[in-house]
Amino acid sequence: EDAKFGLSEINWGGPPGGGATRAALVTVSIKAANYLLYTGNPIDGREAERIGFVNKAVPADRLLEEAMVIARAVAPHHPTALKWLKRQIHGSLTIPDFYRGVEYEGMILSQMEVGDGYTGHHEGWKQFAEKTYKPGIESLDYADDPSGRSAKGKR
Repeated sequence: EDAKFGLSEINWGGPPGGGATRAALVTVSIKAANYLLYTGNPIDGREAERIGFVNKAVPADRLLEEAMVIARAVAPHHPTALKWLKRQIHGSLTIPDFYRGVEYEGMILSQMEVGDGYTGHHEGWKQFAEKTYKPGIESLDYADDPSGRSAKGKR
C-alpha cells in the first residue's frame, strides 16, 4: 500500500526507454498512462491498484504472505503449460488483430505439443466438451505427460 510507483523519466529530461511507455499503455488506461508519463509524479500502492498498475496493494507486513497466496495458486499447474502460457501471453501483446491472435494461440498449442510432447490439456478439453469439467474442484492427473511428471495440478 505504501510502495511508490512512477514513470519519472520526464523529470530527467526525456521520455522513458526500455519499454516503459509500452508497458504503461498496455497495463493501464491511456488516461492513467498519460498522467504517469507526462507528470512524472509517483503514485502509492493504493492508487496503483485502483488504476490497474498492480493487481493488489497490501500492507508491507503482509507482502510475503500475499505473494505466497499467488505462488500457491500458480505452483500446482504443470510447468510445461505455464511455460507456453507465458509465451502465448507475451506474444499476443504484439498482435493487434483479434483473429490473428486466435491463430497465434492455436500455433502455440501446436508448438507445445510438438516441441515438448505435452498433451495434458486434452483431457481438460474433453471434460469441458462433455460438461463434466469442474474447475477448482478436482485435480487433473498429468499421466500422459512424457516427462513422467506425476504431480497433479489444478484445472
